[in-house]
Amino acid sequence: MIGGHMFNEALSQLASGSGSGASTLDVSHKEDVNEFFAKSAMDAVKKHLKINATPELAKVHIHQECIPQYLVGHLQRMQTLDQSLRKDFDGLLAVTGAGYLGVSINDCIKNAREVAEAVVSKLEEEDDGEAKLVGRQDAITGLERSWFL
Repeated sequence: MIGGHMFNEALSQLASGSGSGASTLDVSHKEDVNEFFAKSAMDAVKKHLKINATPELAKVHIHQECIPQYLVGHLQRMQTLDQSLRKDFDGLLAVTGAGYLGVSINDCIKNAREVAEAVVSKLEEEDDGEAKLVGRQDAITGLERSWFL
């Protein structure tokens, strides 16, 4: 993954030829942009992983503005939501996903696994095979980390 909040600025610099000694890039041509990013990725692999082989296949998919940036005060809002979930739902609702904590796919998968494991650890099997929630005093909301970030 390449990009981030400075993606458009980097693309503009490339188009004007002012970025890191690069020649002028025609950003209106998808092939030129894809070629640039494929080369950038291969250069990073060479530099950081010391792999010099040319890949058999390189695909570039550009998803501009696909990872949002939280607004100022986001953690405080998540802490307030954490308190509300504890109070209003008595430990019976946990949330996870990009809108809460961790906007990348990797973060979302990791957080979902952690929340699911935490919820399962609070379940106790009844005689009839059903599960009931135990230990509501330390409920799982999925937002516990917001207090430590």
